Amino acid sequence: MKTGISVWILLIICLFPKWMHAQTGFCSLSGQAVDSSMAPLALASVIVMTPQDSTLVTFAQANDKGIFTVAKLKPGSYLVKISYVGFLPSIVPVDLNAAETARDLGQVVLKEISRELFE
Repeated sequence: MKTGISVWILLIICLFPKWMHAQTGFCSLSGQAVDSSMAPLALASVIVMTPQDSTLVTFAQANDKGIFTVAKLKPGSYLVKISYVGFLPSIVPVDLNAAETARDLGQVVLKEISRELFE
């Protein structure tokens, strides 16, 4: 019985670092959605897509100050689309490498849709 328990303890000790390594390697994206006067766009939508075919990877919503965070992204290339009602969406290409844990996109400026477009 003690030998069986010892084997399990040894397996757990040996595999624990592999589990910990499997949890690393992710990156987060953050930024702030603002208008042309640098006013925050509360509750702006943030969509992360693959650049090849625009497949949805994940999404998030900005807080009341326009600040957003998208967590647990694997290293690779993405398109980040930030949109808000009444504004043209902004698409930001992002390349994340394995050495990064966080990337700040800074202030992403969205342009208001002109009324002249609809006349």
